[in-house]
Amino acid sequence: MKVSAIFLGLTAILLVISNPGFSQRNKTFSGILMEAERYEQVEEVDDDTYGFVGELPASSSLRKYAPPPWIQTGSSCVGWSIGYSAMSIMYNLRFGADSENELFWNVFDPYYLYSLLRMEGDFDCEQGTYMGEALDLLMQRGCKKMMAPPLFECGTEIIESILMKSTPYASSFIIADAFSIQMDYEDKVGLMKELIADGYALPIGMNLPASFEEPEYGGIIGKDGIYDPSLNDTNRIEGGHAMTVIGYDDN
Repeated sequence: MKVSAIFLGLTAILLVISNPGFSQRNKTFSGILMEAERYEQVEEVDDDTYGFVGELPASSSLRKYAPPPWIQTGSSCVGWSIGYSAMSIMYNLRFGADSENELFWNVFDPYYLYSLLRMEGDFDCEQGTYMGEALDLLMQRGCKKMMAPPLFECGTEIIESILMKSTPYASSFIIADAFSIQMDYEDKVGLMKELIADGYALPIGMNLPASFEEPEYGGIIGKDGIYDPSLNDTNRIEGGHAMTVIGYDDN
């Protein structure tokens, strides 16, 4: 059975918050590049078209469709946020895949996206990438699953033979549209809740302090994975990081 259009129709929606004009300084948070002009070029989401219809539930989560946690290499967080997390979750939701085996095999390749986006010659994966360009790539080339050949790492050199081998697997999963929630949207949190309740995993970009790390790296993230910003003893921003919002709970 041909599956070349199986992902056509999926829509990605991203949110970049915390001053997109910020210039990153710290290598720990250098995965997402932020320039206001670039993100303003991403079409804004139409809240009359997308969002939850009816009474919004007090809580909603896409966690059951999320792939297992993994540790990224280098400054590849845009690929992990958009590919590994958001793409995988929305694919699994669409096809009702939530078993441990399905969640493992259905993951999309963060290093495919990162390798095609990163600066030429950056084989140490030190440079970040733009979320908007990642969405353009998904609409033009798609993204292959991690288990599909060839194997990508964050420093994979993109040569013609690599592209030829990966393109058939990536082009099967081209997305139809991509939109953004801009900083000046009046009720960003409310719209995010509506979108999550409607089945959208939301890639976001944030500027973060150094405390947004595990204790062994000088941060205050607990063993349970929870970050409590009230414990942060400094307001100094260290850089940007791409993540994915997959749920909320107002209870």
